[in-house]
Amino acid sequence: MLIYTNCNCAQKTYSAVAEFLSQKVTFNKCDKVDCDFLVDDSVSVYHAPSIIFYMMRKAEQLPQSEAKVAVFDCYLQCVYSLLQYLCAFTSNDKLVAARLEKDLACINEGLSSTTFIADKKSAADIFVAYALNQIFGKYVAEKNAKKYSHIVRYVATVCCPIAYKK
Repeated sequence: MLIYTNCNCAQKTYSAVAEFLSQKVTFNKCDKVDCDFLVDDSVSVYHAPSIIFYMMRKAEQLPQSEAKVAVFDCYLQCVYSLLQYLCAFTSNDKLVAARLEKDLACINEGLSSTTFIADKKSAADIFVAYALNQIFGKYVAEKNAKKYSHIVRYVATVCCPIAYKK
C-alpha cells in the first residue's frame, strides 16, 4: 500500500487512523484555533464532503502564496492516504474493496495531473468532495456507518491544523 511518506501531514493522518484502530478515543470539540467542527455522535459518514469543503474554505483565507499551494496539495495527499487505508481496511469486503480501488485509481490520476493554483481551486473542491461523497456516502454508509464515521471524525480533528498552516 503506497503512502505519501514524504508528506508529514499525510503521514500524520495515516498514523492517526492506525492509532485510532488500536485504541479507544474520546472525542471532544476540536481545540484548534477558529475551528467550529464539533466532533460528537451527530457526525456521520455523510459529513465527509462537508468536512472537505469546510477545510478548503479555511485554506482559501490564507494569503496568495506558495505556502497556500502547499497546504492544498498536502491536504489532497492526506485524503488520498486515508482512502488507501480505508481500502485496505475493507479488503475483507470484496465489493467495497473493488469499488474503493477504482475510485483510488481516479484520485491518483487526479493528483498526478492537478497543481493547486488559484485558478484551479474550484475544480479541486469538486474533485475531492465528489470522491469522498462517493466512498463514504454511498459505499460504506449502510452496514459500516458507525465504524467509518468514527474514523472520519478522528481524521478530521487531526487534519484541522492543515487548514490553518501559515
